[in-house]
Amino acid sequence: MQRIEESECTVMQATPATWRALINAGWKGSARLKVLCGGEALLPDLAKELLPRSAELWNMYGPTETTVWSTVYRTKSGDGPVPIGRPIANTQVYVLDPSRNLVPPGNVGELYIGGDGLARGYLHREELTKERFVASPFVPHARVYRTGDLARWRPDGTVECLGRVDSQVKLRGFRIELGEIETVLGGHPAVRQCAVIAREDMPGDKQLVAYFETQAGPTPSVTDLRTYLEKDLPAFMVPSVFVSLEKLPLTPNGKVDRKSLPAPTQRVAVKNDFVAPLDASEQLLAQIWAKALKVKRVGRHDNFFELGGHSLLAVQITVEIEKLTKIRLPLASLLQAPTIADLAQILRRKQWAPSWSSLVPLRANGSKPPLFLMHAHGGNVLEYHALANLLESDQPVYALQARGLDGNVPTDLTLEKMASAYLEELRSFQPEGPYFLAGFCFGGLLALEAAQQLKAAGQEVALLVLIQSMHPVAFHFKPGTPFLRRWWYRMTKRMDLERENRSHAGRGYAWERYRRTWDMVCARIAIARDNKVGKRPTDLSRLPKLYIFEALRMEHGKALRKYDPRPYAGDVVLFRASKQLSGLMADERLGWKPFFNSGLEVCEVPGHQQNLMLEPNVRRLAKELNSRLNAAQQRHGTKNR
Repeated sequence: MQRIEESECTVMQATPATWRALINAGWKGSARLKVLCGGEALLPDLAKELLPRSAELWNMYGPTETTVWSTVYRTKSGDGPVPIGRPIANTQVYVLDPSRNLVPPGNVGELYIGGDGLARGYLHREELTKERFVASPFVPHARVYRTGDLARWRPDGTVECLGRVDSQVKLRGFRIELGEIETVLGGHPAVRQCAVIAREDMPGDKQLVAYFETQAGPTPSVTDLRTYLEKDLPAFMVPSVFVSLEKLPLTPNGKVDRKSLPAPTQRVAVKNDFVAPLDASEQLLAQIWAKALKVKRVGRHDNFFELGGHSLLAVQITVEIEKLTKIRLPLASLLQAPTIADLAQILRRKQWAPSWSSLVPLRANGSKPPLFLMHAHGGNVLEYHALANLLESDQPVYALQARGLDGNVPTDLTLEKMASAYLEELRSFQPEGPYFLAGFCFGGLLALEAAQQLKAAGQEVALLVLIQSMHPVAFHFKPGTPFLRRWWYRMTKRMDLERENRSHAGRGYAWERYRRTWDMVCARIAIARDNKVGKRPTDLSRLPKLYIFEALRMEHGKALRKYDPRPYAGDVVLFRASKQLSGLMADERLGWKPFFNSGLEVCEVPGHQQNLMLEPNVRRLAKELNSRLNAAQQRHGTKNR
């Protein structure tokens, strides 16, 4: 401190640990000093401390291999994560996927740096040089440095660093970026500094553990921290254990020493203590879940979705339950009974038979008007679970599942008849508008038809949301496109989709994908055989569930081919996947331009059509949908009911 005052310096560069040490020693700051902070992440709490103590605060980022700073960001607020900014002169930065393709803004990838500051390599370490200094995918005869840092482009054109690639862990089938959790947790007003690691102190029991220092004042409760994280992170990324430390251990250069973080003790609160299944029914369900979810044990209070469950695994589990108990559960049962204890309670009921309703609550509580989601092709609504959970906590969400999932598959379907039947149930729940309707893919067309019928009945539709719903005509290839070119378009898109899904799902994805495809092909062969001999039953309730799904898909396909959309006057938001099948007649509005006129807003979100409802793409979708819902609710005076 004395040296700063005596030298009357106007610029000073130091690591976050050094700046913290100065502040802790009582440094009051200097009105003329430009503060440069680099070497480790600049956390929001430190930014808040430095801003009033300096003339300017700059966050600097750059590895030694790029000599040395590569990006800079002038920090003007300590609210939220501090980005690393934009590249300096004669420097290029790229956020790339494992195949070194550019990732869309908002998606996480690895940060690469090129430009005049790039070093030649490592002295006498040729193999390491080849591994880290690679050919630029974008500039001929140039190289880029592979930083090993995870990053993403923010909407304002700045880069946000999310930690190290080697800090990525796999837990319950999900790939988790520990740096992303640290970024969110570090934004809590009571957290001074934090680190998150995956520990396996007991074999087979891997869990996320968060370590944190607190600001002056009371230590936040585990419930408070967990609730804070759940606003921005999916359940599988919320740590199970939180450890409060007086001081995080540091390496000699001032970075967090993760290897020295202590094992959790009895002071630590755990999200859910393991409670063993009580009886034969719960033990049977626990075995089925453990096999499907690929975990070693399942407690009676463990949540199916928090363990990594999704719509495809739900099918597998309900099929297995039916084989062993002879009880056919609707897929939506897992929405109302997501734990072993809840589901076993249903199975224990004597002479239990499922009651059928198309209207399924995904989140029944909330002060806002409900959002109604129409089912996609095939009728299953479990794929909406992640999206519903990521919407604002006071936003009720209901879904309409297909009639026919109970086994009584209707024939001669039309979208008009389907929408009419769903509106009958919907209006028995909410008799008057304004209505908020949405749907994914085929469900968007159902939502459009429902909106048309509601308006014809004199009801107000406040917002219609189409999620990658293409006009039926626009889904065809352009006339004259050769067969081989069509095949190439489909193949390249499928390869990119499978690569992207595999990068998030891990090594078991390929086998699971093969198994699902084989089951689907077998079901289609069975349906084609029955149709050929004219023996297809009208009541499929005793047939395998996959047979029912494929039969419904076929009927929905027939209904789609007969549907002729009409122009619609009203507010419409179209969420368009960033990765589209090439060669189609669809334009940037997916063929809807003549039908919605000026009332159509198009918003592009990362991903393919097939994985928009999956992590991590669904989080960006939910964020954009939240803002549109809020705006529509304010326009129509329906924010609170």
